[in-house]
Amino acid sequence: MKKAIAEKHELLDSYVQDDVYFIDYELPYEDKIVTATTKVQYCNYQSYITQVLCVNELVSDEDKR
Repeated sequence: MKKAIAEKHELLDSYVQDDVYFIDYELPYEDKIVTATTKVQYCNYQSYITQVLCVNELVSDEDKR
């Protein structure tokens, strides 16, 4: 998944924490840039993926805290 994302989007970070994989990247959406954080967890032969997307222009410095 990390390789596929890196081929099409700007990879910001990827790391593993307690057998959970995190991938942070940016991608274009219309005329804006979106930052995505993807969390991948494997359990009982199943893959669970959650994603959080933020439009960069709409995130203030206060939100980042």
